[in-house]
Amino acid sequence: MKKSFSFFKASMRLWRRHIMGVLVAVLGLACAFAVGLLAVFYIYDGARSDYWIKNVDTLYRVNNQWLMNGQKGIFGNTSETRIEHAALIKDNVPEVLATTRLFAKDSTARIEDNDFPVKAMFVDAGFPDLIPLPMVRGDLHTALASPDSLVLMESEAERLFAGDPIGQTVTLTFGEENFAYKVAAVARDIPPNSQLALKMLLPWNEARMALGEKFWDFGVDVFTYIRLAEGVDTAALDARIRSDISALSPPRGTMSDHLSIEAVKGSRMHGDAFTIMRQNVDKNMVKILLVMATVLLLAAGFNFVHLITGITLLRSREVAIRRISGASRGHLMASFLLEACGLTLVAYGLGILLAADLAPFAGSYMNADIPVMIGERLPLMLLCSLAALTVGLAAALYIVSRISRITPQSLLHASQATVTGSGARLKSILLAVQALALVGSLLAGGQIYYQFQHLLTMERGIKTDGVMMVRYLEDKSQRALFVGSFFEDLKTLPGVKDATLLNMGPFHDYIQVTSYRYEGAEEPKQAIIKPVGPDYFDLLGVEILASAGDWRDQKNVIALPERSLGAFGFDSPKAALDQHLIEIEDGPDGKPTQHPKRIMAVVRDIKDDGYRMRQPVVFDLTRTDEGDPAHIMLVTDTDNAELEATIRAMIAERFPDAKDPQITWLSNSMRAFFNKAETLAEVVAVMAGLCLVLCVAALYSLASHYAVTRAREIALRRVLGAGKRDISRLFLRKMLLPVAIGGLLALAPIWWLMSQWITNFRDQAPLPYGAYALALIAVLLVAALMLMGHVRRVLRLRPASVLYHE
Repeated sequence: MKKSFSFFKASMRLWRRHIMGVLVAVLGLACAFAVGLLAVFYIYDGARSDYWIKNVDTLYRVNNQWLMNGQKGIFGNTSETRIEHAALIKDNVPEVLATTRLFAKDSTARIEDNDFPVKAMFVDAGFPDLIPLPMVRGDLHTALASPDSLVLMESEAERLFAGDPIGQTVTLTFGEENFAYKVAAVARDIPPNSQLALKMLLPWNEARMALGEKFWDFGVDVFTYIRLAEGVDTAALDARIRSDISALSPPRGTMSDHLSIEAVKGSRMHGDAFTIMRQNVDKNMVKILLVMATVLLLAAGFNFVHLITGITLLRSREVAIRRISGASRGHLMASFLLEACGLTLVAYGLGILLAADLAPFAGSYMNADIPVMIGERLPLMLLCSLAALTVGLAAALYIVSRISRITPQSLLHASQATVTGSGARLKSILLAVQALALVGSLLAGGQIYYQFQHLLTMERGIKTDGVMMVRYLEDKSQRALFVGSFFEDLKTLPGVKDATLLNMGPFHDYIQVTSYRYEGAEEPKQAIIKPVGPDYFDLLGVEILASAGDWRDQKNVIALPERSLGAFGFDSPKAALDQHLIEIEDGPDGKPTQHPKRIMAVVRDIKDDGYRMRQPVVFDLTRTDEGDPAHIMLVTDTDNAELEATIRAMIAERFPDAKDPQITWLSNSMRAFFNKAETLAEVVAVMAGLCLVLCVAALYSLASHYAVTRAREIALRRVLGAGKRDISRLFLRKMLLPVAIGGLLALAPIWWLMSQWITNFRDQAPLPYGAYALALIAVLLVAALMLMGHVRRVLRLRPASVLYHE
């Protein structure tokens, strides 16, 4: 014990002399562990989603894809179905034992004199049998059997009530009517990786579900779950539902259904349907995380093993003396193992704390909750700790393998370079790999950010500065006031140049799709319709290429952007003027109706939210104030915070019951529309930053180790007449060569990958070639500065003192 303690004290003294290197190695490893843990948790949560549900192996979710005119188009596969699909499947598929439906509805809960926004979930009678929730108080079946009872999840109960919620009255508003419910039960919060998002459960009540809202012509959207019998061939059943059962679902006008099923277990990873409850795991994000975690762990592990090994091997003479004094080889090996593994566990512990701090930040990018400090994580953390011990074990075994095969005489008399100087080729290769990762991530982040900035600043064919959208308020009784005197008063505000009413502005959060039949077409063409009104082009400065006259007082008139001409069989703007497209839409009885639309103008392409879609775009020029306008669009010289504050104050005064009025500038809507590209750019930028830190750490450790172990060589060269400049050039050339090779090897593959990535955008902004050269030069410059600092430190030592020490 005493010998081990003295050996440990010697290690501490040595580590203190090289404290910067030890901190770099440990903190770098901690950062890599943190990223690795977050990646593991994110992927694990998706793969293990909803394993908590009893008999989840036989629980399936019904998905639906809406088809317009029987063709796939803009609509994706969704986990929402019609309200009648559960009964349709149950009656025609004997393998289905039970079904349940969930309907989400936003509401306001009044408790005493306080109002809370809530998301109520109506569930029908089969819910407790298919998805039995663990309960805190009360019985789920009993609570959902009463039409005026509700069930709260534990966290929601704590948010709404300070004391015991059981028996308390909650008044919910649906439409414009209020209904009193009593809290009958409290359920435990479901795991955060579930596809379900449940806060408040209400008994199924179609009258209240539809109250104050119009049921869509193609059905009400609900979530449908089914329980299958044991041993069912799910692939064959899915194929039957896609064909036979989908055919039994009658179309609603131009819309038909394409049903399918997918397993609930792990659906957030394997599912391909989107849902308003919880988003699926992003497959692209998984790839980014795996690459990032792998690169960082390899780089940090190499840095740690190399630096700790180099520091430890500086005690070679001490080790020789201990062995001559009788210390066993096993004792020394155990000491090295304890030191290296202990340091890696310290780094792993710091990585866990860092992951807990970074989890909210990472979750905002991944659109997911990634809790770290919860009991379910303990098995994963213990498993990941083996990876940490592997790094420490690799460092210890490398030290042992180097020292154990050298005799004490060699350790005493040979130079340090004999002991520590081998493995140069492996070190150079690993350093080159890190340089490759650094240059590659810098260029990838630069390309993504460059493309994102281009999307925000490109010429769009419309005015983008000083355009404000004021969205219609929810209270329908205030509609006349909103589009009447309030609209007129907004037009007179200082700074407002013009204003109009419209249903859908540029970069709107909703896309409206319809079908048009045109001359010579066998099938209707699916198109994106934008009801913009007659003043839209004038207010936004859109260039009109051809016009058939004034359309301001006409009905059933449309305009086409230049890129939509070919989709409707026109070869020029003039050829399209005064022609008609037949709009096919669903009538009140669910049957398709046809409306001729006269083409009054052809305009320059407007690069808004519809520009990147493959469907053609049609602008409806009919005056919107005759219909149901949803927005007031104001045009000013530039974005004006004072004007926005004035309008918010006017809304608060004129509409005191309005909650959070939606006032947005077009520039902000554009940024939000391209949020995914911005998020990807930031994630890659974080990866580049971590790679930079670890690559600099690698250079630091390698330069420090190289300078110390070659100190005698440097001293001898100086004694023999070599100048400091010549020595500096020699060592810089030796150590910068792998960095340069790694950086050069990164250029071609990154250029190819980024060239493929930007093909996802209609308007592409490839990174200038000069940026590739600048990235490589910047990395080499950082490496050179790091190396020069260590070499100059050794050059400042007197050769006599170095040789005497040796």
